[in-house]
Amino acid sequence: MKPAKTVLVVLSLVMLFFILYQILSTEPAGKICFNQSCVLVEIPNGREEMSRGLMYRESLATDNGMLFVFEKEGIHPFWMKNMKFPIDLIWMDSGGRVVHIECNVPPCRKEPCIVYQPEEKAMYVLEVVGNYTLSENIRKGSSASLLLP
Repeated sequence: MKPAKTVLVVLSLVMLFFILYQILSTEPAGKICFNQSCVLVEIPNGREEMSRGLMYRESLATDNGMLFVFEKEGIHPFWMKNMKFPIDLIWMDSGGRVVHIECNVPPCRKEPCIVYQPEEKAMYVLEVVGNYTLSENIRKGSSASLLLP
């Protein structure tokens, strides 16, 4: 292989590694606690990251989650397109009160995907592993402590 092609291949592999590293190694940015149960959360930054969410990931640790923080309370719908595992969706108002839960929501296997949304306005949506809310006895009306940066 010519030196120029070798350099190009090496640079391409380095860039690919960097992109995969960024996607797979996001550090928790905060913590949410329901009574004695806490979840380390990633917080997507910007519209693109919020749209991607947990799509394409193979799994999620039991004590990890993704927290979507919206600019104002509203009816924020979610779907399971390109998900690979079931999750619980927990909508919370600006005070951290749980206003709606969708438990053990399966990945979308065919379109159109089901859209999940609360009946009450929410400021936050937390995605955690499937059945987390059942195992930790989290229900509508539960309170969360949000420890965010």
